[in-house]
Amino acid sequence: MLQETWFPVEARSVRAARRAIRRFPGGLDTSTRQDAELLTSELVGNAVAGPGRGRLCLRMRLWDRRLRVEVAQAGPDSGFLAGRDPGEAEIMLRMLDAISGSWGHGPAGAGGSVAWFELPIGVR
Repeated sequence: MLQETWFPVEARSVRAARRAIRRFPGGLDTSTRQDAELLTSELVGNAVAGPGRGRLCLRMRLWDRRLRVEVAQAGPDSGFLAGRDPGEAEIMLRMLDAISGSWGHGPAGAGGSVAWFELPIGVR
């Protein structure tokens, strides 16, 4: 199961992305959904804090008892933590390490960038 939702690169998209996680039709247990909302808020917040403009894509995918969430931006890759306060960046990285099963970031197609995390899912 794959779901994509596009948002403008602006602060209100953080809340909209959390709503998209809540509405994901994959049958997530409460704990997984809450963890996904928290980490998605951080990745979208990171994207809108940077110098990028335009739109970002939130991709949510279920497979093999895992949820993968990606936040992709079009345009030049300006760096994963560009524009982020160093203290806030450290908190985000610690959350990703502590909560997710795995996470990463890097270039995406057409010169964009993507950040992602994976969570094991339980049964509701």
